[in-house]
Amino acid sequence: MLENFHHLFNHFPHRFLSTHRKTNPLSLVYIFVAIARRLGIAASPTDFPHRVMAHVSSPNPDISDMYIDVYGSSTKTVLSASEDIPRLLLQAGITPASMLRYIAPSTAAPMLLRAARNILSSLRMLPHNATDISEGDCQAAMYASYCVNILLTGDNQVIPHLVNHLSDFPLDLGPVLHDTFAPLLQARSAQVLMDGCKEAIAAEEAVVNPFHRRSGTSRHVKYFVGMVFEHARQGYLGCIRGWEV
Repeated sequence: MLENFHHLFNHFPHRFLSTHRKTNPLSLVYIFVAIARRLGIAASPTDFPHRVMAHVSSPNPDISDMYIDVYGSSTKTVLSASEDIPRLLLQAGITPASMLRYIAPSTAAPMLLRAARNILSSLRMLPHNATDISEGDCQAAMYASYCVNILLTGDNQVIPHLVNHLSDFPLDLGPVLHDTFAPLLQARSAQVLMDGCKEAIAAEEAVVNPFHRRSGTSRHVKYFVGMVFEHARQGYLGCIRGWEV
């Protein structure tokens, strides 16, 4: 069961919704809450320690709200708010005075941050000989997690980690990271990120600038970097990220 917590693809809905893979608590609560809300049930995730629970509000004021342990439903699905929840929180070292924050319906930001941290944890635990996860998948997961952490916490210590991987995402350097993302940060963090983007852009340009045309004819470039295309004969989709000239 432990591998379900840490398998990288179990953090991403586009993957765990398309397979029969056993997934992790946060992803299961994501599915449970989405279905419940479609049915008109007031359900939300809770930032519960160890594993996320679902909170279901009762429409009847005489009936207490419910807590659903979606991941542990094979043993006990509905947890008692007066007995089970306090006991589990005390086992996790949570004092009664601070229990409310862990059982109240959670907004999106804490769940995004928790998911991002879980992804980074999974990347650290990824076996070196893993064959079902590509380097590109790892880079994209790490990039998204760093951005969420920085945006939601303003943690300056994460910025250098993101800057070290800027060259992996050349299409995002200018329009996404430098022009859009960096201005949302505190001044110091924004400057570090913008300087890193400028350095990475300069490195990209240094590689591209010294080129020689294969043909002596002078023709205008028809397609631009960043354009998504479909191959005329083979039908695959691609994105132009540079030129072979």
